[in-house]
Amino acid sequence: MNHTVFIFFLITLAACSSTARKEQSEKNEIQQETNGKDTASFVSESFDQFYEKFKSDSVYQVSRIVFPLPVETYDTDVEGVVKSAIDEKEWGFMSFNEKRYILKVESAADTTKVNIQIEDTGVFVDYLFTLVDNKWKLVKVVDQST
Repeated sequence: MNHTVFIFFLITLAACSSTARKEQSEKNEIQQETNGKDTASFVSESFDQFYEKFKSDSVYQVSRIVFPLPVETYDTDVEGVVKSAIDEKEWGFMSFNEKRYILKVESAADTTKVNIQIEDTGVFVDYLFTLVDNKWKLVKVVDQST
């Protein structure tokens, strides 16, 4: 009888140990998945990679603009800035690839300004991009054209 109780005890112990290992393994897998997601959420996309796609893909471009898009335009008649906004329906694809554009890019940690000028025309427009939920988005246009 004593021998039977001892064997039953060993079988129960082995079963519990197996269950504990399985639970620990599942916890480790969940932790790894969570850590991967947490790490990914802190990694911002590269502006250069974003910008290449933004300037060439019209659907992607619209998906990466905060609408209504604030626009500031310098009005020579009133000699001041006029504020307005562009809705998604009003937005026309902007290629940013024209050969006649003079492009200047200024970057900070989470903001990038792309300045577009067209030589000898008075066109001078800043496109302001910022990180929103770790994704680059166009958030404002400042048109200082004369």
